[in-house]
Amino acid sequence: MFLRITTLLIFGLLFSTSILAAEANGRLINSFIVCNAYWDIYGDDTAEKKDSRLDKTRMGKMAVFLNQMEVGPDDIQSIDVEGPNNYSFKINPYSPYERKKLNGYAPFRPVLYYQGFETNGPLENGSYTVTINLKNGKSEKRSKTLKDTSHLLNRYKELKHKFTPEGEVTTTEDSLRKLDFNWNRVSGDAYYSFWLAKDIDGGNFLKDTIFHKNIFFKSGIKDSGLNEDSITAYATLKQDEQYIWFVEILDSNRLGEVNEVIIQPFKRFVISKAKE
Repeated sequence: MFLRITTLLIFGLLFSTSILAAEANGRLINSFIVCNAYWDIYGDDTAEKKDSRLDKTRMGKMAVFLNQMEVGPDDIQSIDVEGPNNYSFKINPYSPYERKKLNGYAPFRPVLYYQGFETNGPLENGSYTVTINLKNGKSEKRSKTLKDTSHLLNRYKELKHKFTPEGEVTTTEDSLRKLDFNWNRVSGDAYYSFWLAKDIDGGNFLKDTIFHKNIFFKSGIKDSGLNEDSITAYATLKQDEQYIWFVEILDSNRLGEVNEVIIQPFKRFVISKAKE
């Protein structure tokens, strides 16, 4: 049985959004992701900083989506990544992904998802190949060329943040069925993916998600997520419950073409009864 996934898988954060876009095609590997990720989940809120490794830190990220119609979690022997200048990295297929390890598995349907972060810093540009080795001797490879220019990160660092809602949201009703969310966007083109969850264990955006805009699922729509700075979330939000939300910024809305991703600060709010 899969163990409970901790808060910062996201991010994945980041690319768990693409899971619905995967297609069963007879192959073991549906998608292979290589990019550099910048963690800004605490923003300027020093009281929130609980893990210095993730405070304004840039790391390499590698992930694979496997076809669950072709393979199960007990079939996998190893997941190995090779890159430029004899670089190598092993994604752990036996342990659940968690914040302390930043390497492991998470269950999805209809594919399996595994990811690992290179905590020594960003990845070098060049060609990366992942090899899935099964216990029955079968293996499969998939390659991707990383072309990270850091243009998105440079523009992000110039951004003046503003997020709404944050703190208390009042209503005369027992609950809200929709709510508007707003944020400032970077200069130039970028893609934005929105997440909203119940604030349980700091926001488990896989287990407790109640609204999500999946820009990869609609990758057939060229401009899905492009230059967005607001969204209306249609979800039942109850009084006195804590909620958490954030927005990922990416340089592409096509899974295999993403080179940069930025995880913006987590924001929290609670629905309260308006005073009569």
